[in-house]
Amino acid sequence: MIKFKRWSLVKKTVTFTTIILLLYSLILGALTSIKTKDNIQKEFNKNIINTLNVITANIDGDKLEELIKQGRENNDYYGELHKYLKEAREKSDFRFLYTIGKFDDDNFYYLVDGLDENNDEFTEFGEQLEFLEGEYYKDENKTLKSGSHVSNIEYYEEWGYLVTGNVAIYNSKNKPVAILAADLNANDYNSTLNKTTYFIITN
Repeated sequence: MIKFKRWSLVKKTVTFTTIILLLYSLILGALTSIKTKDNIQKEFNKNIINTLNVITANIDGDKLEELIKQGRENNDYYGELHKYLKEAREKSDFRFLYTIGKFDDDNFYYLVDGLDENNDEFTEFGEQLEFLEGEYYKDENKTLKSGSHVSNIEYYEEWGYLVTGNVAIYNSKNKPVAILAADLNANDYNSTLNKTTYFIITN
């Protein structure tokens, strides 16, 4: 009878220990997955910024600054930059690629859009950029100060869920005069992120 009780106690102890180890493994696995995904996301965001920096290398900040001052109708650089951004967008995974900047106030406005002008989603020069309630161009102002920024996933009534990457465009005096921005579909962004995380964890 005593031996049976001892065996029952040992069995319960082993079962309890096994459950604890399984829970520990699950928690450790979840934490590893979260950390891995976070690291991959940082690399993804770096790649977005690096791609935008490559594109800005061929944007003349001085000419863009003049475009902002003179307007589309009085400046030839608009057509040149539009053609360049259109080609760059078509060769990338970006849904939208465009430049934005300020005029005589604190708002941000679209300058040159990389979409075809016949596209229904094309945005005209001088149209005010939408901002999220309570944030008033927080990401855009941060970009002008730090040089680059990638947003969290944000919802826009017109376009749905997007991830936006921004890099500052500088003139010859190294002064930020505008921003090159790119939008990615959030579903595509998350899908690629999850697939990459799963691949790394399981290999």
